[in-house]
Amino acid sequence: MKRLSVLFKELPPTLILAAHYGEEELLQLRRALEDHGAVVTSSIFHAKLAITKLTQEKRVRREIYELVRTQGADSPSATNDIDVVKEKWIRKCIAEEKLVDWPFESSTWIVAHIPAIQPVSPPKRVRSQSGEFTVPGIHASKRRTLSRTKSDLSTQKRPSVASAASFEPASSDNPSSRRFHAASQTSTNASSGGEEDDQFDYRDVFSCRRKTPLISRNEDFVKLLMEIRLARELALSILYLDRANGSDQVGVRAYSSAIAALKAYPHKLTDPSTISKLPGCGSKIVSIFKEYLRTGAFSEYTHLQNSSEFQTLKLFWGVWGVGAHTARQWYFDKGWRNLDDIIEGGWDTLPRVQQIGIKYYEEFNEHKISRSEVEEIGRIVGDACQAVAAGTVYEICGGYRRGKPESGDVDIIISNPTPHSTQNLCLGLVKVLEERGIITHTLTISAATSKREENQKHSFRQRPPLGSGEARGYGLDSLDKALVVILLPKENSHYTGIHRRVDIIIAPWRAWGTAIVGWTVCDLIFYISDF
Repeated sequence: MKRLSVLFKELPPTLILAAHYGEEELLQLRRALEDHGAVVTSSIFHAKLAITKLTQEKRVRREIYELVRTQGADSPSATNDIDVVKEKWIRKCIAEEKLVDWPFESSTWIVAHIPAIQPVSPPKRVRSQSGEFTVPGIHASKRRTLSRTKSDLSTQKRPSVASAASFEPASSDNPSSRRFHAASQTSTNASSGGEEDDQFDYRDVFSCRRKTPLISRNEDFVKLLMEIRLARELALSILYLDRANGSDQVGVRAYSSAIAALKAYPHKLTDPSTISKLPGCGSKIVSIFKEYLRTGAFSEYTHLQNSSEFQTLKLFWGVWGVGAHTARQWYFDKGWRNLDDIIEGGWDTLPRVQQIGIKYYEEFNEHKISRSEVEEIGRIVGDACQAVAAGTVYEICGGYRRGKPESGDVDIIISNPTPHSTQNLCLGLVKVLEERGIITHTLTISAATSKREENQKHSFRQRPPLGSGEARGYGLDSLDKALVVILLPKENSHYTGIHRRVDIIIAPWRAWGTAIVGWTVCDLIFYISDF
C-alpha cells in the first residue's frame, strides 16, 4: 500500500502495547503508523518508542516487563531506553499533520520513560558425571541453582558477622541507631531478682506491649514451633491438611500467637504448667513442650525433618515472589522437586519476579546483611532522595531497628515535611537509583497513596464508605512503595558482590511516625484498632 505521508519517518522503531486494544483496533493503529512512514516493530528489544492507551506508569512497566520476559529467550541483549507515549499524541499529530512537541523533553504526552532492561536469563548449571544438572559447590540433594558459583563468591569480600554474644552495633555514627539497638538488647532477667517493668507485661495479649529480647531464653523450643507453623502455612498432606482449601490459617495464627508469647517470656521454661498461663498458649503447646522436655524434640517436628515433601515445599517457599499456594502448585500439580526442575520445565512461564527470586535464591536467603552494609544502603537511598525532593528524611526499620546484628532485607521508610512533596516521590526515586546503577531489578512498584491524593477523596485516616464500590485498602500497607534489588557499586567499601533485597516505603509526613513503628512492630495495627 502506498504511504500517505512521511509524517512519522523521524520516529525511532515503534511498538504498540496491546493492552486495552481490540484486535481490529490494533491493526488499524498499526496501519495508520505505517501509512505515515513509521517503522512499527513487535520486538521489545528493537523498540525505542511505545504507544499505549494506558495512563499509569506502574501498569506500563508491568506490560514492558512481561514483553521482556516472553521475548527474552530470543534476545540475550538488553532493551533500548523506551519512551512510552499516549495514543492521543499519534492521533493529534495526524490531525495537525506535524509532530507535536517533538522531540520530547518534558512533554505531558509521555506516560513513562523505561531505562534499558536486561532479560533475566536462567542461572548457569553444569552437567555432573551422572548426567544430571547440578550447581558447583552445592550439595546434590539441594541442587539450588545460582547465577554464580560459590567459588566465585568466596573470592569477594563478605559482610562481617557480629558476634552473637555481643551484638555490638555496626555503626555508632547514628545516635538513634545506638538508642534503638541498646533498647533491643534489654531483656528481663527475673532470676537475678530484678523488678518487673509494669509498662511491659509479658502476659499482655498484644505482642507490641511485651518487652521481647533479641534472643529468647527459649529460642530452641521456639524454632521448633516455627517449623510447625510453616508446615501449617504450606498445608502439607503429610499433616492430613486439605491443600485444596489453602493454608491452615487458623493453625498459623495460633502458632504465631504462641511463638510471640514464648519469645517474650523472661525465664527459661522448665514447668509445662507455666505455658498455659501465657497468652495464646493452650493445651496443644503444653503437650508439645512436655514431649520436648522428655526427648529434646517432638514427633511432629521429627516427621517434618524427614519429609521430602516438607523440605521441597520449604525450598520453593523460599523463592522470592512465591507463596504457599504457588509452592503447592509447583510440587503437587507441576511435579517439580527442585529448582532445576523449574528451570528446565517452566522457566519461560514464570513471572519476572519469580525468575529473579530463583536466580538469586542463595543471595537472598543465605547471605545476611551486616548492620554496616544496611546503613550504607540507607545512606545511598537517602542521597538519591535529595536529588528528587530536598529535605527528604529516612529511617531504616525492620530487624535493623529492632537491633538485629544481621538482616535478611532492608526496610527504609522515607518522608518529607513539605506538603505534597512525597507525591510520586517513589517513582522518581526508583528512576534515579536505576540511572545510577544501584537498582538492578525492580520487583514491584505501588503508587496507591499518590493516586489517592490526586483524587482528593479521602484523607489517609479515612476509608470510603461501605457500599460505595470503592476499594477500602486505605491503611499503612497502601503507602507508596517499591520492592527492589540493589547491588552496591564495586568502588564502595561495603561492596560484597551480593544482590540485596530492599523495600522502599514512602510515607506522607502525617503518617511518618506510625509508618516507622508499623514497620518495626508487627501487630501494632491490631493494638490500635482495639481502641
